[in-house]
Amino acid sequence: MSFKLVKSNVNNNPFVGLYAKASDELVVVSPRVSKRFVSLCEEALGAKSLSVFVDQSPLIGIYVAMNSRGCVLPAFASEREVRALEREFSVCVLSSNHAPGNTILCNDRAALVSRAVGAGDCDRIREALGVKVLHQSFAGMSAFASTTVVTNKGFYAYNDLNDTEFEHLKVLFGVNGLNGTTSFGTPFNSLSLIANSKGAVIGDLSSGVETQRVFEALSGD
Repeated sequence: MSFKLVKSNVNNNPFVGLYAKASDELVVVSPRVSKRFVSLCEEALGAKSLSVFVDQSPLIGIYVAMNSRGCVLPAFASEREVRALEREFSVCVLSSNHAPGNTILCNDRAALVSRAVGAGDCDRIREALGVKVLHQSFAGMSAFASTTVVTNKGFYAYNDLNDTEFEHLKVLFGVNGLNGTTSFGTPFNSLSLIANSKGAVIGDLSSGVETQRVFEALSGD
């Protein structure tokens, strides 16, 4: 299967990952993005789309963590928003207002959950996502998930990981990866990148070198 990588923006904002989150079958997008952007995501990612707010916020990439089986939302998500997502898969609502997109990194094999998230939520995260959960801060950052994108084919990680941390991600998620930046040197890769096993949408300020590195990391080649 070929891997499709396209550049785009949202209202001239290169941080496309703020407005969407993807699994292999579904891309959750903000209702405030254009129909053209939604269509581009569906085509690049080979996934159907679902438009929904989280607490009336368009920042889906920050407030949603998800894999093919389920998703995790912060405590302030509304009942209507939870029901909309429950039509697609299992949903876990945290007991706190921590942003899942910043504190939970997951694919269909595992989830790395920050210590910022309470231990009491880990069992429900495990049940919703259907994966093993490792509950720890990583690389000295409680919001490590904002720096990294992981799929079922690869990961693109924080540029300053040491060798031990990098190998730990490979073992935990069962995929190979690379480290680097997006949007011309930004270390918070999840803000500029929406990806699954089939493709990716990257912010259009990303350099040619960054774009090629993302392709190599996530295409599984």
